Amino acid sequence: MTRRGLLLVQDPAERAELRPVVDAIAATTFERWLSRRTAEDNRPEHEFVVFGAAMRIAEAERLPVSGKLVVVCVTFLHDTYAIHRITETAIRDRMKRDAELAARLREEKARQRIEHMEGGARNAVLLLCELEHPDRPGQPIVAGDVRERCAAIIAAHDCWKLGKPHPAASDREALVCFEADALWPLHPLGVLADLERPGESGDPKDVDDPDEWRKQIRHNLETLREYRANWDGTGEVFQDSVSIFRTAEGHRLYREWAGLWGAPLPDGSRL
Repeated sequence: MTRRGLLLVQDPAERAELRPVVDAIAATTFERWLSRRTAEDNRPEHEFVVFGAAMRIAEAERLPVSGKLVVVCVTFLHDTYAIHRITETAIRDRMKRDAELAARLREEKARQRIEHMEGGARNAVLLLCELEHPDRPGQPIVAGDVRERCAAIIAAHDCWKLGKPHPAASDREALVCFEADALWPLHPLGVLADLERPGESGDPKDVDDPDEWRKQIRHNLETLREYRANWDGTGEVFQDSVSIFRTAEGHRLYREWAGLWGAPLPDGSRL
């Protein structure tokens, strides 16, 4: 998956510079955190799928190699601090029975998301200070400015899930990371991760039931659409009237991945 992602970078010199960094960070992150994930958290493929989408968007947006290095670091290190997830589905279900409890759940979700972002930023700094560049013994895996940008993006990467208009399109590196991460719930492995995650009953959904898959993808599409309201009144320019995608390539992937399921997009169109 990392090789396929790197092949999306057209310039051979850029690929050569990115490859040892991708290999070292991906391998270390997988060994230290991703391989130990439980179904409650996420599937270990998450970062690798996001990496491929991020490289497509970064290349289309013509990020320089320094920007791509930031994106690589964020991609593999943004979710290293696990939390007990409170899902939007759980909040909606509680809202039907107990609005006060649903409000408390939403407050707790915000608190845990902040903890998740801050913890991930700390993990990123520690790892990027620890790793040496495979081809340059004694030198850090990335320069200090790349490390600082990575930590800053991770420290705010889920703010959009807290109702904030983040990131702005002017922050191109953060925007690439945001759109690649937001695409995960539309990828088959992302949908599977949602189905495998235990609900309030403690049991996962039936992953062999096609209706559960259709229901989950409809829910994921609707959730992405709802977040669009975060940017109301900001003047941000989007690719359509309902989705959260501002880059042309991110929007293309959104329509492509949603189209895999034969489900109508939130604007009513089908692929």
